[in-house]
Amino acid sequence: MYPCYAGIDFPTQKELLAYRVCRDIKDLEEINRRVAKHIGVSFLGYNSIEGLSRGIGLPISEICLSCTTGDYSCMRRKPKFKTRKEMKE
Repeated sequence: MYPCYAGIDFPTQKELLAYRVCRDIKDLEEINRRVAKHIGVSFLGYNSIEGLSRGIGLPISEICLSCTTGDYSCMRRKPKFKTRKEMKE
């Protein structure tokens, strides 16, 4: 649960609901359960990396996973972490 700097607009971890609700949890089912409870729905389903890979038909090695791992090395530069407010100033 990290910001994406490759074109999807979610600049900081604090702006990601799953990060705020489940910061240190790694179990996907527990993350789904807690976020669903937090937003008041009976079910929520985040996709696993393996499920994403199968769903789009690409091997994991060919998918940018910076927003799930926090490893931005595939971008060949370190991003500057800014909030939406800082980006607008």
